[in-house]
Amino acid sequence: MCMQLLITLCFRELLKSGELRGGSFALYHQGELVVEVYGGYADEENRVEWKKQTLGRLFSSTKAFAAVTIAFLVDRGLLNYDERVAKYWPEFAQNGKDQITLRQLISHQAGLAAIDELFSIYDIIERPGKVGDILAKQKPQWNPGSKFGYHGITLGLYLDQIVRRVDPDHRNLAEFFHDEIALPLELDAGIGLPNKEYYRVAKMGKIRLFNLDLFKVSHYWKFIYIYITNQDHWAYKAIINPKEYEDDNLVNNPTFASTPNPSTHGYGTATSAAKLFGILANGGMWNGKKIISANIINKLNIPEVSGEDQCVFFQQTMGLGTKLLKSPQGNYIFGTPGAGGQMVYADPKANLGWAFLNNDCKIYAFGEDPRYKKVEKAIYETLETINNKRD
Repeated sequence: MCMQLLITLCFRELLKSGELRGGSFALYHQGELVVEVYGGYADEENRVEWKKQTLGRLFSSTKAFAAVTIAFLVDRGLLNYDERVAKYWPEFAQNGKDQITLRQLISHQAGLAAIDELFSIYDIIERPGKVGDILAKQKPQWNPGSKFGYHGITLGLYLDQIVRRVDPDHRNLAEFFHDEIALPLELDAGIGLPNKEYYRVAKMGKIRLFNLDLFKVSHYWKFIYIYITNQDHWAYKAIINPKEYEDDNLVNNPTFASTPNPSTHGYGTATSAAKLFGILANGGMWNGKKIISANIINKLNIPEVSGEDQCVFFQQTMGLGTKLLKSPQGNYIFGTPGAGGQMVYADPKANLGWAFLNNDCKIYAFGEDPRYKKVEKAIYETLETINNKRD
């Protein structure tokens, strides 16, 4: 109850003040759900309230699901982080990519942030073989392993092609996640939203790039400058292909929502996303069973690369498909942030897993959303109070 009160009050204040128009938050501690709060509007225009079963859009927090999927495959011996991608996918070796390892790819070091040949979401949905051919032909933007840059759209597409080839049933990554992770763990979450579930999803507002928030995020300025002035740079090309990603109006389109891109098209309740990462924080234990080894989970929370990201041009620390941040207590936490302030994270040291989802998209996309930071502050203040009482 102590943990629930302060965090719930913080979330309610965000709604009351208008900082948050609609959203949800959930927190697992020591494998148990301790906070579940939601409110505001799922569709403000039509006065549809955000309810317990409302699905949030994860955007790039979907990569958290992709990272966990790959970790499951590694744990089962179907993948090895240090193996060359070309061993699993021979066509990938084209144009100097024969020595790229899965570790380099999943930690954004492969130099494949942008794809030169245009394709569409309909290719992802209906013609994955064509997408695979396009990805396999791509020449790296830099010498693989020499630097890193955020593969915002492409990472999930490359991982999807690998999963199709190593899964004995030849499922795509979204299907593997659904069958092997979401269903067994009873998660109301997935990658690529089925049309029959679209009525449950929160309607997104547009991400307003040029507003007063821009003055608060000086670390974005270099990227925005390049985006405006240099459309030949890979940082620009990285966010315009597939071509539909340029159209803000498509974000609330059911077909767009159904695209099974493991980089960007995750959906779920905050409770389910938090549950998955709460299980990881709890050493992989669920219902008395070990669903994934602690050794593999630990790998997700170890820095692979750190420094200036060559696609967004500010400091980042990347893990194996995860973006590592520092908790208020100074230790690493792992997960992935998403556009508009979405957050799905685990803190194994504190045995915490949480998710913050909203549909009132701000410019923030890398864990610095002030609304989320208030909730995070409440989490760790509450945790400190609990620990002090135990002492």
